[in-house]
Amino acid sequence: MPINIVISETAARRLFANEDPIGKRLKRGPADSPAPWMTIVGIARDAKLKSADADPGNVMYISLAQSPPITLAIFARTAQDPASLAPQIVNTVHSVDPDQPVYRVVPMETVVSAAIGQRRFSAWLFVAFAVLALGLAAVGVYGLIAQSVAQRRREIGLRIALGADSSAVLRLIVRDALSLATAGIALGLGLSLMLTRLLATQLFNVSAYDPVVLLAVGPLLLIVAAGASYLPGRAASRLNPVVALQSD
Repeated sequence: MPINIVISETAARRLFANEDPIGKRLKRGPADSPAPWMTIVGIARDAKLKSADADPGNVMYISLAQSPPITLAIFARTAQDPASLAPQIVNTVHSVDPDQPVYRVVPMETVVSAAIGQRRFSAWLFVAFAVLALGLAAVGVYGLIAQSVAQRRREIGLRIALGADSSAVLRLIVRDALSLATAGIALGLGLSLMLTRLLATQLFNVSAYDPVVLLAVGPLLLIVAAGASYLPGRAASRLNPVVALQSD
């Protein structure tokens, strides 16, 4: 009996390039092997059958009537809670063959979660580290600007004594903080582009060179730097010039 098969898109592209594979024949092993020839009757979309981030590879599908498998996976689409269907699925299979073992009746959501669980954990870990780094950056900017204000008390006091208002002093402090932050952001983005190759191994269906993320990081860090420098700048704008000029 002739064997008809359906191959995956990747298999069609790799094995037949720009040719139409429909009607072509394949066989397992070398051409002179005793394995039967199989005729290609269709092309199926690629499916990730081994792991969520693995290459789909060359896949062929043979009907159950022509090649009964040792194990069989059945997928059922339902509008109700999939977990509630488990007993019904087992009973339905046993009504056809009571000796047929049925195991691992689980929702597809559970299967997908298990497949990408490690990637998801790594992603949340990266998010936690990113939030921690952002908090440390804010604390660092605040400490740096506060120290700078303390060292420039006489300068700031002199500016106020010469007529600078509080808003001008505040802008001066925030502008200096943003200048430092801009230089740090430029350096950080350059280093991040160099390290994305390592990060790419921990990502799933997400590009490590996402321009939206790269463009959003800069303004976000500038906002954090402006917020962290506001309190020291506010304190500087309220300095008493007499006290500031008399300090050591």
